[in-house]
Amino acid sequence: MIKNPGGANAAQLGRHFKVLCERIGIRYSGTQGEQDAANYIEETFRRYGLSNVRQHRFEFPNWAFSSGSRRLRRGGRWRRVTTARPSGYSRSTPAEGIRGRVVYLEGGSEMDFARNLLGKIGLLIGTLALDDPAVKARLIESKLAALIFVDARAPHDWTITTGFAPQWMAGF
Repeated sequence: MIKNPGGANAAQLGRHFKVLCERIGIRYSGTQGEQDAANYIEETFRRYGLSNVRQHRFEFPNWAFSSGSRRLRRGGRWRRVTTARPSGYSRSTPAEGIRGRVVYLEGGSEMDFARNLLGKIGLLIGTLALDDPAVKARLIESKLAALIFVDARAPHDWTITTGFAPQWMAGF
C-alpha cells in the first residue's frame, strides 16, 4: 500500500527536483553522483511505502572529464566562465588547451559561416542545430578550433551537462 494515494503535489515534486538537480547535481553514469541519486530515489520510494524496491548494477562505458576551465577575455580583462561543462562524448581538449578568437555563429545559417573561421572558437546558440546535416557540414568545413554551444532549452539557472551519444555524432 502506498502512503500517498492522493498523488504527488507540485511542492513535493519541486523538493525532489531540487535534491536531484541542485544538491546531488550532475550524475554521469558510473559516478558517485549517479549512486547518490539512485540511493535518494530508493529511499524516497521506501518512505512512500513501496515494496520490493532495489537497485540493479550494470557495466557502463563511462565518459567523464577530470578538469576543465574556461576563460574569456573581453575588453582586455580575463573572466572565468563557471557555468559551462564539456559535452558528453566530445573529443578531449589538448593538454595545452585551445586558444582562439570567439566568433558568434548565431543559429548556424549559411550566412553565419560566410567568413574565415580557421582556428577560431565558434559560439552556436541552440543544440538542435547540431542535428541539421547542413549545419554539421558547415561546422566540419569551417576548420574551427573548438565549438561552444548554448543549450537554451533548460528552464532553470543551474549548470547542466549535455552530451551526444556516439551514434548521434556520426559525421563529425
